[in-house]
Amino acid sequence: MKRLKKYIGKFGFKGFLLYLARKIKWPETVTVGLGLAGTDTKIRLRSFSSDIDVFEQIFIDEDYRFDVNFEPKTIVDAGANIGLSAIYFALAFPGADIMALEPESTNYELLETNTEEFPHITPIKKGLWYKNSRLNITNPDEAKFSFSLEENDKSPDAVDGVTVDSLIQEHGLETIDILKIDIEGAEKEVFAEKPAWLSRVKIIFIELHDSKKIGCSRAFYTAVDPYVKEELRQGENVVVIMEN
Repeated sequence: MKRLKKYIGKFGFKGFLLYLARKIKWPETVTVGLGLAGTDTKIRLRSFSSDIDVFEQIFIDEDYRFDVNFEPKTIVDAGANIGLSAIYFALAFPGADIMALEPESTNYELLETNTEEFPHITPIKKGLWYKNSRLNITNPDEAKFSFSLEENDKSPDAVDGVTVDSLIQEHGLETIDILKIDIEGAEKEVFAEKPAWLSRVKIIFIELHDSKKIGCSRAFYTAVDPYVKEELRQGENVVVIMEN
């Protein structure tokens, strides 16, 4: 009942219908009009998947809500799923260019659809990794927000893995104002070598997945320790404000 009240409190009758779809897994696809920030943006969610849970986390619990004392211009969303976090950032920071990385095909298709109205969001069908290589999803039957990656250049379904350094070079970035990372354990590899690009990042939102891969938190905190100005928790995310 508490959760239902949250849905209704945020979206009224539309929230009730969304909550009902979440419970009964029908209809197969739900279209939600956000009605936020003066926009009539509509997004598509798959009621039979984890999409509505992610929607709740982002647009009802607002796990990415954060006040900054500057206007972010560049945001990298690694593990963008179906685009909900990218859309949240786009509404919060309308002047930002957002690169939304998602390696899984069905998620990526919906990411493209959901972000069509946002010209400053660039969908990229790649996974964040510690080196540029080919990657394969190891758990294709898991929930849509839980896909994990491993190196595999022989799989017919392999996708490109890309480093933060490559993104910086390819897109001519001087800094990354917000780096959001939710990559289901791959953060262990991404941060293992204490990457130099951390000096270009201002704020990191990260969900750590030690339950999937031991050492994720250790790798992350060891890497960012020289740069940390402030740290806090926001929902399931660790938020680190960097000295940069």
